[in-house]
Amino acid sequence: MKISVNNFNLQWLKKFWFLAKLYWFSEERWGAITLLLLLLLLSFLGAVLLIIFSIFLGEVTSSLASGEAERFRQSILVFIGIIVIGVPILSTKIFIQGKLSLYWRRWLTFNILERYLNDQDYYKITFYPQVDNPDQRIAEDIKNFTEQSLTFLVIMCDSILQLLGFLGVLWSISRVLMIFLVIYAVGGTIVTVVIFGRILLGINFEQLKREANFRFSLVRVRENAEAIAFYQGQNQELQQIEQQFMAVFNNFNHLIRWQLNLNLFQNGYQYITFLLPGLLLAPRILSGDLEIGEFSKAATAFRSILIALTLIVTQFEQLSALGSSIKRIDSLLWALDNSSSIFSKNQETIKIFDSPGLSIENLTLYTPDYQQKLVTDLAINFQSGQGLLIMGDSGVGKSSLLRVFGRTMVIRRGNYKTSPTATVIILTPTSLYAHWFFAKSITVS
Repeated sequence: MKISVNNFNLQWLKKFWFLAKLYWFSEERWGAITLLLLLLLLSFLGAVLLIIFSIFLGEVTSSLASGEAERFRQSILVFIGIIVIGVPILSTKIFIQGKLSLYWRRWLTFNILERYLNDQDYYKITFYPQVDNPDQRIAEDIKNFTEQSLTFLVIMCDSILQLLGFLGVLWSISRVLMIFLVIYAVGGTIVTVVIFGRILLGINFEQLKREANFRFSLVRVRENAEAIAFYQGQNQELQQIEQQFMAVFNNFNHLIRWQLNLNLFQNGYQYITFLLPGLLLAPRILSGDLEIGEFSKAATAFRSILIALTLIVTQFEQLSALGSSIKRIDSLLWALDNSSSIFSKNQETIKIFDSPGLSIENLTLYTPDYQQKLVTDLAINFQSGQGLLIMGDSGVGKSSLLRVFGRTMVIRRGNYKTSPTATVIILTPTSLYAHWFFAKSITVS
């Protein structure tokens, strides 16, 4: 698998759908679909209220300009009614969105954790340099993916509903303004995607990686504090941590420079729209052909339609962050799904037999990438009460031989004989389970 950072394209959407359908076609799908339908219903009601709000905002402005007191009072009463109905709807929509995001995150986290901790895949993927920091991918990228996916779904639905609702309003006021708006929105989207798309997506992807590396270097000090203190290694650790942070610093500095360019374009692009409706409608208003209240309606409709049509422009930074999370989760799942098949490409030559004690015959051992031979035709036979001291220079294969005993070194050849009830304890340099596992083994024996 080639892990690269591309622009928003069909491949990006395929990866999104691959991750999304895991949950939406799971055993929890009916509850999730129910919440999603409720969320879409609330979005629809919110869009209807916004359209009514814009219409009566124009009524308030026109009634004040013409001095019609009764018309003004009626408009204000409608305004109050919209607020009373709209506040609970909008608040409930945010609540439902948060609950659905939380349920989605829980299911996807457990699903990937089961794959990650299955059949020693957590160990096998450490040989893939592309899949860095799986802890961050499970803890943070899944959270970002579920939250941002629902956020963009809601924004997109709101935008479509507002687009459909306000098209008629704006078209009835000024067709010229409507045509200009479409051209303006398409042009802005093309500029954003072509100029900023590939670059910002790549920088965000790299930032996630470097932040995770920096955090892991701090965790490493916490987990190995005693060993670092014994060997007086704090200066070396400090140097390494500072290097990791400078990698974060330099990439983020690069990121904010590009964000500045994007923000300059976004702010200029959006602020111009405050002026455009007035410029295009001013002749009709000044000639008395159009009420001042119609300008308020047109301005609200113009901005609502513009936001709907320029979703990529206004949300591009968030979209690039979402794209980075999708790629990181997708590459993790790919590694988990393919680790066993790739690591077992030479496993068919090893034969495992049931036998008393522990013995190895005709063992030929290679490095994980199968590029270097470490051991040739090795034979070892352990009987009860025997001991063996393994010595050698660094890199000759001592740890790899221990991995054979623990059956975590899958690229190997030879015969492995042991009792089906035998327990093998490997005391690794960082023995997380040694104490309780050793005690358990003595108790069982």
